[in-house]
Amino acid sequence: MFLAWNEIKRNKLKFSLIIGVLILISYLLFLLSGLAKGLINMNTEGINRWEADAIVLNKDANQTVQQSSFDKTLVNGKFDKQATLKQAAVIVSNGKIEENALLYGTQKDAFIVPQLTEGRTFTADNEVIADGTLKEKGFKLGDT
Repeated sequence: MFLAWNEIKRNKLKFSLIIGVLILISYLLFLLSGLAKGLINMNTEGINRWEADAIVLNKDANQTVQQSSFDKTLVNGKFDKQATLKQAAVIVSNGKIEENALLYGTQKDAFIVPQLTEGRTFTADNEVIADGTLKEKGFKLGDT
């Protein structure tokens, strides 16, 4: 141990650079893990709100809703409540603000359609129900 401390005292710059590199690598890992966690939350937040007992995906879909596609007759009669949907990543814009969002397409009477807090449900093509977080970010009812 005595020799190690002497080596560190004599080569302060060398060991300072090694410690600096280790700190930078630790910081990089911290940032990347935070980014990954944020992306995971973005993709699962809507799905968690469904409170579904099961979600059936294609075996080749890499466990993502967006890549899953199969014949719905394969699961007919196996669950009490069923809903088919399609997911797409979109950029929502009202001319002033742009925000990343996930768009879920489903039938009007599906159990996964969220409860409305204000406004009305969709009645025509190209209408959507938006999450309240878009309102917090500056979007309003009726924005196109």
